[in-house]
Amino acid sequence: MTYFNRRWTEEIVLPDGSKASCKQDVDRFLRKSGLAFAGDYSDDFVKKARLNRERTERKELWAEFIHNYKRSIWHAKK
Repeated sequence: MTYFNRRWTEEIVLPDGSKASCKQDVDRFLRKSGLAFAGDYSDDFVKKARLNRERTERKELWAEFIHNYKRSIWHAKK
């Protein structure tokens, strides 16, 4: 089956303020935002989203730890 996509007659405004004139624009916004249509919330999608959140949180915590460690070294009293 071939999927045909054509531009919509009216643009819609997405939550981030950008405008979408076709389904690919909406899909691009959803991917960028880490969202999906209700029908796309499979177990695999939920698992990947959770892993991405955990990975991001781990990176942020590590960066904060390194920042505090460097700060403690530079501001250590002699």
